[in-house]
Amino acid sequence: MSNVIDTFTFFRKTLSQSAVVFHGDLDKKPEDGESIQPLYHINIKRGSLELLQPTATGMQSVLTGSFDSITRRSATIRSTSGLSAVKSNGILSSGWTFIYLSDKYKWTVSTWNNSWTLKDINDRPLAKFTRFSFKFKKMGKLEVYKELDPVLIAMVMLTCKLVYNTVHASEGDYGAGA
Repeated sequence: MSNVIDTFTFFRKTLSQSAVVFHGDLDKKPEDGESIQPLYHINIKRGSLELLQPTATGMQSVLTGSFDSITRRSATIRSTSGLSAVKSNGILSSGWTFIYLSDKYKWTVSTWNNSWTLKDINDRPLAKFTRFSFKFKKMGKLEVYKELDPVLIAMVMLTCKLVYNTVHASEGDYGAGA
């Protein structure tokens, strides 16, 4: 694969089905009071989704959105860059596609390992998420292969969590990632 520009680690949020994202490749989730703080909090609920960033005064909304139907196979996400459409790649697929600033990006889930890759319209890999199946709190690691603007990296993280949830649901593990 391409050279890794940046790495992020996803963990399950304590007593929640949400995720927290830390910068770097971490083996375990930092405990409260440690110097490293989460970069993002990702919440995906029945009708809404959001990506929040901790600030000195609380949580700042970076992305917010809502699912377009009861099936939760498409959504509209709002950011400082405008609206973005997000949709499932199909009924039998765990991948998702999104449009950001008129560019199309597609998550493709590997059938033989615990990973999914984000590619641009020219089929170039931009990021890869490797899931950790047997870790209680650690969900996986996201490797980014290209410099991305802050809103796009937030979109990558939020849609990566959508793929994670869809993969878990397809495996019948509804409680772990929804």
